[in-house]
Amino acid sequence: MAQKNIWLTWLPGQKSEQKPGEILLTLQKYGYETQGNNWIDDLDKMPWANLVEVLKDKTAVDAWIVAGNREDFASRTTLYGLAMVNLAAFEHREGSLPVILLGLDFTPEVDNLPTPMRSNILLSATTSAWTAKLVAAMSKFKKPEKEKMPEFRLITHAMASLGQWFEVGPRQDEWQGVLFGVTEEGTITHHGVGPKGKVPAKTILQYAVEGMKAEVGGKEFTIWSVQNRLGPDDSYYIKVDKYPSYIVCAGHAGEEHGEASIIRLSGV
Repeated sequence: MAQKNIWLTWLPGQKSEQKPGEILLTLQKYGYETQGNNWIDDLDKMPWANLVEVLKDKTAVDAWIVAGNREDFASRTTLYGLAMVNLAAFEHREGSLPVILLGLDFTPEVDNLPTPMRSNILLSATTSAWTAKLVAAMSKFKKPEKEKMPEFRLITHAMASLGQWFEVGPRQDEWQGVLFGVTEEGTITHHGVGPKGKVPAKTILQYAVEGMKAEVGGKEFTIWSVQNRLGPDDSYYIKVDKYPSYIVCAGHAGEEHGEASIIRLSGV
């Protein structure tokens, strides 16, 4: 069996007295090749984008472990950054990357996690059994079947020159339009339509709506939308300043929008 390569992201960071040495040694004893990085909690500089570049290479990384204390996983900015990485890695790897959240002093709970992280494998390093549980979880992990993938694509982009963008589009069907909204912590500043995978330099929008206020699922969103036709190779791109706790998106195949999906990125 080929040796598995694990990337470890250490949430306590470089300045903490806690070091990842013991975790790395334990993983190596179980036969895993390990590399990693200290988490940089600075959303304005978008360092999480560098981690996406590492994780999307399926020949270099077989699994991603995020290790931290309770207080690390309670940080709004840390959760937001991790959610952004999860969204991007899931689409780049088509769901084939196992993501393990390892609590150093507690067991992570699903209800406290952003939506993109709720399918992650949750383990606690408070007992020595965590490594055996990791091996078992890795052996059982399977890439989602095509028909079980989410109905729409949602991926994140971060570029120093262009800022933070979300990309959304249909996975299989065709949409006649799409909407995207953010809660008050974020602000949409631009939107566009183009081929999937790259923020378009130029765009033509049909029946664009900007800045509409609406309550969805008990939360108030500022929503932008277009009526462009989108297929599986097309995407709607939305530039967002700052860091919304929730986003909402919905595409539609007919005259009315389909059921809206609310995605928690950090807030409770």
